[in-house]
Amino acid sequence: MNDVFREAIGHFVLVYLDNILVYSKTEEEHTQRLKWVLGKLREHKFYARLWKCHFYKRELEYLGHLVGNNRLKVDPKKVVAVQNWPVPQDVGQIRSFLGLANYFRRFLENYSTVVAPLTALTRKGTAWEWTRQCQEAFDKVKTKLTNAPILVLPDPSKPYEVVTDASTVGIGAVLLQEGRPVAFESRKLSSAEQRYTTSEQELLAVLHALRTWRCYLEGVEFVVTIDHCPNTYFSTQATLTRCQARWAELLSGFTFNIRYRAGSTNMADPLSRQPIGAATGLDETEDKALSLRGGPS
Repeated sequence: MNDVFREAIGHFVLVYLDNILVYSKTEEEHTQRLKWVLGKLREHKFYARLWKCHFYKRELEYLGHLVGNNRLKVDPKKVVAVQNWPVPQDVGQIRSFLGLANYFRRFLENYSTVVAPLTALTRKGTAWEWTRQCQEAFDKVKTKLTNAPILVLPDPSKPYEVVTDASTVGIGAVLLQEGRPVAFESRKLSSAEQRYTTSEQELLAVLHALRTWRCYLEGVEFVVTIDHCPNTYFSTQATLTRCQARWAELLSGFTFNIRYRAGSTNMADPLSRQPIGAATGLDETEDKALSLRGGPS
């Protein structure tokens, strides 16, 4: 399917396996695009089953999300599935639950902190013990997903802002457009990273955010907001550590300005506090389906 719609993907078509999403700004434009898509299918001897198609919808379900009106929400059916999930009885059931929760981690602030007691049980050699902390974490994931924020779909015509923060144990970031969240991210610092200076940890947070959201940020100018003032002078420092020099080279692939904001007003600050568990960035399936430039309107 990607070969069939290659010229339209990222412009007005999203494709994942046999799921085809066509988006437009006006009804007239949508009619023309639907004709083009159906014509392409017929040209390559593919045919859409009418009972599986939905036309002229302002909002529809796509790969576990509700997409439309420049917004991205968790599909209510997935929320119900999480709410009705029984208490896990073994490691396999925990992994299944975390697999579903992780798919929607971009909606959940401080995700790695919340699931820490659950991920701890999945480690090799850990004895099974469903503690009060495990139950609280299990319940909190359900609550947070039920009240998950509505994210905006990335619009390449609007500027991005990356807000980052670091603590002695973790880093966090929020991707924004016009002050509205596109995605959240957080992860734990390794034991070696915990020994970095404050400046180095702040820079690591920036680097992690840019790597995570490279598909949005590469090739455009954006703002990075941090709460550690010395980093506003990073690009003008006369002497860099070997680690900073390596990061500077990686950061040079992006075009951004650094802005300072006090920690008390930095919305990424809670994401960096006590996060536990490895970060995986955006889920691969979600990334393939929804990270393309542009989006349904």
